[in-house]
Amino acid sequence: MKELIFIYNAKSGLVNSIIDAGHKLISPKTYQCSLCSLTYNNFGKKSKWSDFLNELKIKSKFLYEDQTIENEYFDNGNLPSIYLNIEGKYRLISSASDLNAHKNLDSLILSLRKKVEEFL
Repeated sequence: MKELIFIYNAKSGLVNSIIDAGHKLISPKTYQCSLCSLTYNNFGKKSKWSDFLNELKIKSKFLYEDQTIENEYFDNGNLPSIYLNIEGKYRLISSASDLNAHKNLDSLILSLRKKVEEFL
């Protein structure tokens, strides 16, 4: 099994989603999750991001910080992050610093496309 695992630097749940949306509107430069900021706008997931994920033809899983606490494979001090799971072996392919360096969604997509091709 091959799977991309996207871990947001945010907590799950409706209340947290509302707080995050407000934070992104009021003070986007201080928002802590660059993965969220790059892939979502105020109306939901960006269509370009959805299209890219569908093109990859690899399963994607999306987790929040509080959903990974007990999983020894993930470094919760390094969020957001993206892992590639190949047959139960987890490899960090984008750290928080990698994701924070992207200025736009196109840059993230280009980087992920290269990394996925490299590891698969």
